[in-house]
Formats: sequence, structure tokens, C-alpha cells
Amino acid sequence: GTTLADDGSPILLFDPAGLAQVGGVRLEAIERGGRGVDAPVVANSNEVPVLLFRGLDGARRALRLGVVDRIEEVEPAAIRKTAGQLRVQLGEAILPLAGVDKPKNLEGKIRVFRLNDGCHELGYAFREVIDLMTIDRDVIPADVPGAISGVTLIDGEPAELIDAHWLFAEYLGASV
Repeated sequence: GTTLADDGSPILLFDPAGLAQVGGVRLEAIERGGRGVDAPVVANSNEVPVLLFRGLDGARRALRLGVVDRIEEVEPAAIRKTAGQLRVQLGEAILPLAGVDKPKNLEGKIRVFRLNDGCHELGYAFREVIDLMTIDRDVIPADVPGAISGVTLIDGEPAELIDAHWLFAEYLGASV
């Protein structure tokens, strides 16, 4: 789920027990007598948890939840083209930045997903988080490889699915 911080920014909340159930991990509950009781396990389905959001261009998009480390807010001055590509300064880190088509038109606070593949980080700028959802339908693949891997229906409306693998390969190049 999500909640709002005092400044109005969204904060992701994770339910470890719920994630374990969705992943098919068996949890044991301990009764007062001290013996283990198997908790019911939800059958693993094809549903993929995603963060539904609106991009800076207004498009409705989804990003697999597993790559989202956290959400940050920055001033437009923290976004600059350096070393040949657009980058964002997040604290002491300088990360490549995706999701921005026209950096000169940025105004006010910019929200940035801090994406993590386990080894590397990347920023992805966006306008607003819509909700935490799941993809339970087929994805229609994009015609060409790129930042958008395809489109699917989420909550009855089309949403473009971000290809995080492509983003890491494109923005981090040979260092991935």
C-alpha cells in the first residue's frame, strides 16, 4: 500500500507476510502449545505487482515493483546533462535519469523513482503515483525494443509497461 508523509509525498508500505504468500513461501504460525501450524498458502499466480504512475508527459505507465527502491523529490537544479547524458543528484549519488524528454521545461519539485537492479541504480522522473496494482492480463509487446516493453490493461485502462532491463542497459551501458 501507500501512505503520505507530512510533506504530501507518497511512501510505499510493504506487507512482508503478504509478499511471502504471493511468492508461494510457506510461513508457520506457532500455537500456544508450541507446535508449528502450517498457514494457508495462496497459490502462485501470474499476477505481477506494479507501481502505476503518471509520467512527466502525462502518460499512464507501470513499473514492476521489484526494481523500485524508493521515491525521492528534487529541485530542477539537481537535474543536469553531464558526461553525455541527463543525470540527477540524489544526496551524494549522481545517477543517470530516464523519463525526461524536455529537461528545460521542468518546474517545481520533480519526483524520481530510485531504481535498483541489485548492483546499479538509476533514476526515473515522473509526475505522480496513481496506485500499487497488479498486472493480471497479457501484455501486448511494443513494436521495437525501448523504454516501453508493451501495453496492458490495468484497472480497466491501458498502461504502458516500463522495461527496466532496457533502461539499465541503455543508461548504464557496458557498466551493467
